[in-house]
Amino acid sequence: MDFQNRLKLIKATLITAWLIGLICFLSTLIISIQSPQNISNSFFWLQGLGIFALLVAIGVALFYDQWGFRRLRDRLSEKTRDLRRSEERYRSLVESAEDFIFTVNASGRFRSLNNFTAVFFGGTPSQFVGQPLSALFPEEIAEKQLKLIRLVFRFGKSVRDKFMVTTGEHQIWLSTNFMPRKDEQGNVISVLCIARDITESKKLEDQLVNTEKLASMGTLAAGVAHEVNNPLGIILGFTDLLLDKTDKNTQSYQDLKTIERHSLHCKAVVENLLSFARHGEGVSEYCDINEDIKDIINVVKHSLDMNDIELN
Repeated sequence: MDFQNRLKLIKATLITAWLIGLICFLSTLIISIQSPQNISNSFFWLQGLGIFALLVAIGVALFYDQWGFRRLRDRLSEKTRDLRRSEERYRSLVESAEDFIFTVNASGRFRSLNNFTAVFFGGTPSQFVGQPLSALFPEEIAEKQLKLIRLVFRFGKSVRDKFMVTTGEHQIWLSTNFMPRKDEQGNVISVLCIARDITESKKLEDQLVNTEKLASMGTLAAGVAHEVNNPLGIILGFTDLLLDKTDKNTQSYQDLKTIERHSLHCKAVVENLLSFARHGEGVSEYCDINEDIKDIINVVKHSLDMNDIELN
């Protein structure tokens, strides 16, 4: 039986007892008028009946009141246990998470933080409570975080950002989410910050950017190679014509051979660039790794020669 039905039952019992008492009183009054000589016995019995009815009503009311109190106490104890278990699960989840989790007030001072955050920065949670953000993060990062925290207090909405944090030998990237914690009236009372280490993801992202740059360089190299290849062919063609018309014993002939030799070298470099930039489907096949190494050396040979680097 719920609380409302219990109140209705108690009310009905009290009304019934009051009616019985009223009936007893009226009956006594009527008997006293009709038979004055029998008033003593009638009054005694009717009065006893009224008192008995009143006692029954009070007993019923007290019984249901105690029963309801016990039910309410048991429900309160059950809800308290549920709340305690829920709080323990939440605390266990926060403490076991390998993320930076902390709450701050409007001035950017720590109200709480999980054990992982405190241990990472070389302390315990109690040591950092009440300290400013700059106690954990570099001054520049702390100022940037404080601006975002003030935005959360002002507008009551979550904001996200990424930070690079350097502490000692550690240099990590953090993806941070600043979320408002509100009271029953909807006012922001603190900001919950959850920061996740995304250093590995950042490295993969940088590698992807570098890969895209290399792909762009391949496309650029192909374009440059094609543009250089055309005039280079013309130079070689006219050099051959001049060689045919020049006496081999003259200095001019030697100069033309020098032009031809370097032009052929440029032609080989251009062909290597085109080979490097050429896109094709990946095919698994056996190959001579020594020949592949020679091809790679031919691509970079000019740079090696310019820097006086000799391969053995």
